Amino acid sequence: MSSEWDETCLVCCTKTKNRCSKCAEAGIDLFFCSPDHQKLVWNVHKRVCGPGKSNPFLWPLLSDDELPEMLAHMNETTGYLVGCEPECNTVAKALQHDFALPPDSVTLLITSCAQSAHPNASDPGSLAVQLVVATIRALEFARTGQTVVDLDLAQFIPLSSSYPWNAASVWDVNEAHDPSTAGLEQGTEPWRTKLRHYSLAYNTVLAIVYADERTELARSFGKHLQRIVDSIRTSVAPSNPTLATKLLERMELSDGVADVIRSCLRSS
Repeated sequence: MSSEWDETCLVCCTKTKNRCSKCAEAGIDLFFCSPDHQKLVWNVHKRVCGPGKSNPFLWPLLSDDELPEMLAHMNETTGYLVGCEPECNTVAKALQHDFALPPDSVTLLITSCAQSAHPNASDPGSLAVQLVVATIRALEFARTGQTVVDLDLAQFIPLSSSYPWNAASVWDVNEAHDPSTAGLEQGTEPWRTKLRHYSLAYNTVLAIVYADERTELARSFGKHLQRIVDSIRTSVAPSNPTLATKLLERMELSDGVADVIRSCLRSS
């Protein structure tokens, strides 16, 4: 189904004909209005760009640097985990809870989601592995053991290396969870790939604007959110109106995040 957002830059949401060539090879049309905007988000986009990564959208496996970091901090209560119940307030406990694992299986589960466990770059894992990777990415902030004083949202956004993955995967795993779909089928829905790209792009831009005070990009927040909202209405609602209603309600919270960023920029 065509949309006014079909040919819009992932970074600034302006109309453009400039496709990401690697993603086009994978059969999905994603756009950047200029090389500068593609470079701006390249450290994030490159991990979900091109055949075997972008269509369907696959959460990137843990790199050789990320794996030891996650294992080193998996028993620490950091980031948003400080506000969780005791049975879920570390990465290890959260994975045990979500996947009904015994404590001695957590290290093996995390290691199974590393690139070294899947040397074939064109096959980064089964749907079962992707479900675990998405959950681990939703705990991304904990990978480097970042501590917080309280749960003020503004503390997390400057963590630009982890925030986009954390925020986009939390949205995908929690908000866009479809209880009517068997767990291993989640992620195969036709609408999910494009929405994952839009969500990751939005959260990457949020982090860049906050960290680098790119005020000109702050003006695109409303367009980013509207693009996601319209995609929910046109691609999710026809097949799953209940989930679409839930997602649209949660999008109001995303608008609140954008307001936090704008407020911080005005006061800086």
